[in-house]
Amino acid sequence: MAQLPLIIFPKPKKIPPPKGTPFPPSKPHFPDKKTQITRLSPQFNSLADEGILGDCIEGAEPEMVLVIETVGRIDKFQTAIANTPGLEWLAEWDEEFESDSNFYNTNKKGSRIDKPVEGRLFLSMSNQQGLNEILSLWGSWQNNQVLPLGKGKWKEAFEQIKTIRRWGIQEQLVETGVLEIWEEDLKYASEEVVNFQIEFFYRKDKNRRTQNENTIKVVI
Repeated sequence: MAQLPLIIFPKPKKIPPPKGTPFPPSKPHFPDKKTQITRLSPQFNSLADEGILGDCIEGAEPEMVLVIETVGRIDKFQTAIANTPGLEWLAEWDEEFESDSNFYNTNKKGSRIDKPVEGRLFLSMSNQQGLNEILSLWGSWQNNQVLPLGKGKWKEAFEQIKTIRRWGIQEQLVETGVLEIWEEDLKYASEEVVNFQIEFFYRKDKNRRTQNENTIKVVI
């Protein structure tokens, strides 16, 4: 058996906190409900008008990836997505947005602080049922109706959403740098084989993962 080196950890010691009064953390400001309805209605209308678009292999259910950008945090929003039929949580990560007249930081006294606001970006897989559920919840929230049990976090989401849209060319081609790579390949075209890689959104259901892989093989 291989001899591994002995790792010596230092003795624990207490480190006193820095002296002085810490600066109070900033708090994000959200627009009022009327403003949010005005802001977001075109985005939800666009989702409703387009529905679930795209060709798919026979037997595969049409789906799309929904992008939800929120200012501030929404605790346990994954649970709300999981409790919404037709939606499946995929990923989330921290984001920063430029402040504007609707979303900005405030100090303890409520005064505006001109600096980027922190937020989150959520990705969710959605089929037509999931899209219909979101549109229904959006309508209920607009009309001051109580949201169904297990979906109350959508109220916070509607209050804090900056953008809701489908995953599109911006993420697939622009932000990944693929367009620049293609332009360079075309500029220095040769007879060489150009390798590429396909990445899948990870699905919780093993059968769904297998189906997606087989679908891509058929397309190729």
